[in-house]
Amino acid sequence: MENNTKIIKKLGKIRESLGKYFIERTEEIDLALTALISGTTMLMIGPPGTAKSQLCRAIASHIDEVRYFEWLLTKFTTPEEIFGTLDLDELKKGRFVRKVEGKLPTAHIAFLDEIFKASSAILNSLLTIINERIYHNDGCPMKVPLITLYSASNELPDDESLRALYDRLVIRKVVEPIQDCNNWYELLQKPKEYTAETKLTLNEIQVLMKTIRSIDASPVINDLIKIRLTLKNKGIEISDRRFKQALDIVRAYALVRGNLTLRENHLEVLQHVFWEEPEQINLVRSTIFHVCNPLAAKATEYLEVLNEFDKELQKYEDVTPEVIEIYSKINNMVEDLKKIRDDAKQSRKDAVVIEKVLMKAEDLRQKITRDIIKISI
Repeated sequence: MENNTKIIKKLGKIRESLGKYFIERTEEIDLALTALISGTTMLMIGPPGTAKSQLCRAIASHIDEVRYFEWLLTKFTTPEEIFGTLDLDELKKGRFVRKVEGKLPTAHIAFLDEIFKASSAILNSLLTIINERIYHNDGCPMKVPLITLYSASNELPDDESLRALYDRLVIRKVVEPIQDCNNWYELLQKPKEYTAETKLTLNEIQVLMKTIRSIDASPVINDLIKIRLTLKNKGIEISDRRFKQALDIVRAYALVRGNLTLRENHLEVLQHVFWEEPEQINLVRSTIFHVCNPLAAKATEYLEVLNEFDKELQKYEDVTPEVIEIYSKINNMVEDLKKIRDDAKQSRKDAVVIEKVLMKAEDLRQKITRDIIKISI
């Protein structure tokens, strides 16, 4: 157990290092590390230039002797690019054997950008690798060492043939550009390349994977069932497979955050697991937070109002009574959110979501001051 503790501390140092380099990416880092040590898959949805591939490369750089595979898929991508070229010597014998070395079937960690551009020729093999960790090379099944598959897309698939692939991407995170303008300056000062100092071995990754399965799940089982039932009553059905996967994800998320004991607030990770369509995100988040983090649930209610204010303010270029009223309401929200944040920290509840909502409120207040009231800030 002492050795396990050392490995967990190394994981914590990696999380801290990533957090210092990748600005406003706390959630993405925690989810990516959760996917790594739970051996599951992750999809990042968002525009180019939001550090999705860079984050995956950075995580891989923390693992000694890792085999990392990365590829940008297009409609012209061929199976050879992903799974390897045909062995010409074997082809002469009538066998279609691929040279898989250096390709996805031999990778420990993979990142596939624009994953929903996968052709049907690639799709079937990709599903088998994700589902069973097996690649069929000329009909011969070979075990693949894949620990986790990271993926990214600008949009969700509208092709029914891709739904099976989408369903196998368990953790789903919408990634946005850096929101706080105060962080733009810091972004410009960051070195171009990320440097990994703390290293984990592949064996230590396996130790972490075994550790999460030994974490007692009893403190959250009832709440997990309550969340599923509540979502079912609201028209969101969670498959048995995804529900079963959720438990290891919650355990891994707790470990990433340095905990070997589960608490109800660790269930918040499921806001990135239990939605299927983007329009379900707010409902899923609200449902989960009402069970595991009521203070964060209250903050998300403010977020919906702030988004409405943001749309409303686009109508105005000059100060009007309506603008003054919105400005006053946002001021009150900022103070309320600060109190909610402090209460969350005092009660050891996660405050990441609350911080994001507070940042939105403060940014909107600055926007009114700068663009409508026209006071330099």
